[in-house]
Amino acid sequence: MRTALLAAALVALTAVGCSPAGDAGSYSGSADGASEQAAQVVAQDASQPGSGAEGADVGGGAAGPAGGPESATSGGAAESDGSSNLGEGESADAAPGADAEATDGPEPTPDPTLQAFYSSFQPPMLGDPSAPVTILEFSDYLCPFCAVFAKDTAKKIEDEYVAKGLVSIAFIDFPIPGHGYSSVIAHEAAHCAGEQDAFWEMHLALFERQDRLEELDPSDSEAAIPVVTQIADEIGLDGSAVEACVESGIYRPIIGNLMQQAQERGINATPTLLVMSSSPDGELRNEAVLGYLPMDEFRPYIERALSHSKGTPVPSPEIPEP
Repeated sequence: MRTALLAAALVALTAVGCSPAGDAGSYSGSADGASEQAAQVVAQDASQPGSGAEGADVGGGAAGPAGGPESATSGGAAESDGSSNLGEGESADAAPGADAEATDGPEPTPDPTLQAFYSSFQPPMLGDPSAPVTILEFSDYLCPFCAVFAKDTAKKIEDEYVAKGLVSIAFIDFPIPGHGYSSVIAHEAAHCAGEQDAFWEMHLALFERQDRLEELDPSDSEAAIPVVTQIADEIGLDGSAVEACVESGIYRPIIGNLMQQAQERGINATPTLLVMSSSPDGELRNEAVLGYLPMDEFRPYIERALSHSKGTPVPSPEIPEP
């Protein structure tokens, strides 16, 4: 059921969030305007020959909370039957995980250890994987809207629903191309912290210290490494291990592949959250929450999904005609 829940379709997006170029404000579901350099930042090293990174499939796992805007309190929603798989579709512009530059000669023999690593990857999940409702959170550690969501709404969802086994939250990496290396390295650092069983601690710490990453040159491929290392040290992790892990680049193909799949299905800005459920007879349902919403406005999406999971009538969000 977990895999089926994550096979979600999306619609055109229009809401408040971070655009493909990294700008905060309103956005639409188009990647047009993202600079070539920004695209290269997330695409570079996003696939390693013979690595088998294609095994990191959005449709195969899930995990955690994400952000909201500094002051915006609006978001959008759309409903889908969940019939499409995020792993399908044509390649989107500026998607990380794009094909590596062509090289002469035969491809190197795949490394079986790397293949096993990538094929077994599951995005981090908060809560019970068998919870009746799953929230897929597509987020960027440099998006201010995502940070507000992570520090406010997501915490309240955890207290009200995750702690009771009603909701699980899956975090899907979506480093906006315009945020450059600073964002990509932050995403890598979160996964590296996960090797110390501290993904969620690092996840929140990165959002809480977002200003340090914002000050960096996004085109500098190494500037963010000492920053994320220091953040890891500050929250009691082995910063040297996080640093070595980030420098290895082992998670970059996974991050690139996940973002490419998301873009192929129409996601091009953050935060985007899919509230997903399955009815007793197996009918899949999802609503897309586009942009940051405070808890009072987000709660109805969860309640509708819980109703659907029980097979009870789902309250319509539409106001009936008089």
